[in-house]
Amino acid sequence: MFRVDPERGSIGFLLADRENRAALGLGRGLFILALALAVLTGRPAEAGYSSILLDASTGEVLSDMNADITNYPASLTKVMTLYVTFEALKSGRITLDTVLPVSDWAASQAPSKLGLAPGYGITVQDAILGVVTKSANDAATALAEGVGESESTFVDKMNAAAQKLGMGSTVFRNASGLPDPDQVTTARDMSTLAIAVLRDFPEYYHFFGTPYFNYEGHVFENHNRMLKTYKGADGLKTGYIRASGFNLVASAERDGRRLIGVVMGSQSPAARNAQMAQLLNAGFKNETTRLAALSGQTKPTPIKLTSKATAKIAAKPAGPDRSFGIQVGAFSRFAPAHLAATRAVRNAPRLLAHTKVTVDTVAGDATTVYRARVMGLNEDRARKVCAVLAAKKMDCLTVGSDGNVNSATSDEGDTADQSER
Repeated sequence: MFRVDPERGSIGFLLADRENRAALGLGRGLFILALALAVLTGRPAEAGYSSILLDASTGEVLSDMNADITNYPASLTKVMTLYVTFEALKSGRITLDTVLPVSDWAASQAPSKLGLAPGYGITVQDAILGVVTKSANDAATALAEGVGESESTFVDKMNAAAQKLGMGSTVFRNASGLPDPDQVTTARDMSTLAIAVLRDFPEYYHFFGTPYFNYEGHVFENHNRMLKTYKGADGLKTGYIRASGFNLVASAERDGRRLIGVVMGSQSPAARNAQMAQLLNAGFKNETTRLAALSGQTKPTPIKLTSKATAKIAAKPAGPDRSFGIQVGAFSRFAPAHLAATRAVRNAPRLLAHTKVTVDTVAGDATTVYRARVMGLNEDRARKVCAVLAAKKMDCLTVGSDGNVNSATSDEGDTADQSER
């Protein structure tokens, strides 16, 4: 099977494992092969080295080199994927606990990936973390389809956002950054996007600094090694396809001063990180003024960044037809409660698409009970979900619009009153 890894650069024919054979049919494999060949033989990007360094609080360009030549963004594309996702979160159209269905198309995306299976679900938060750490293409596509109803509609939102932000040299064609000959950007445009993330969504920026992500028993370490090796680095994203070279958008803060750097077209991950470190070091030491003057840059209109918000995002109030839910257990600890709720989603993915996984707490005199729930259903669907789960030997209680348990469906399918366990 032909595999394109936008992070590790492995473009070649590899023996497919059992999961990939199931996810990718021969037709899709040939499609991906054709797409990759189109990139390699089509309009070339100007994939020489380019870079830019900005002061995040003022927007001042401290230094740049070839910052306006075009290149393929590779997985830097995912910064815009997350920007559009953050817009949906901030508007209340989705929450971090919203469950997104995984389509055949999302599951079939080439690596790097989480290995999502079609017909299952993934929460928005887990998809974000998969995108940030593993640079997972299946998670990025699931976000696109969940937020935009289709990837093509979501890509339209990406391009509209790029135009609104002034990214005049950028065109997006997918949500993952997998090769497409028309998907291009510049170092300057990517720095504009990084500034916009900090300015518009400070409450979500912390995701980019996630060091690792534990999902379904697998631990995925963040591909951005600068988080470990450079003091003050706390985001944003790496990217690689063979046609682009190694790309990086990075942000670091020292002594209350934040810098944004972009490096594109490097020859290796080590070279990319070293070049970024040199840029940031010069910026923090105020050694870039002469470089900026030589490059003819003028100081732009200052960009005022909002303070880093830590408040939780309020969920969009559920309508009267989606105020019911299910409860699949009550536990003495949070972790098994959350695991039980997500297991329910995996066992009834279509019925529980676009719902919200919750763990409610009930404090007693001596102990606290954690109730595993999935909310955002109407009453009829809640009962249908319990019937499906009962057939799979899972206990299930319907939860009314008042938050109280109404009934329980046993694994034989009967409905009867049941107190909480």
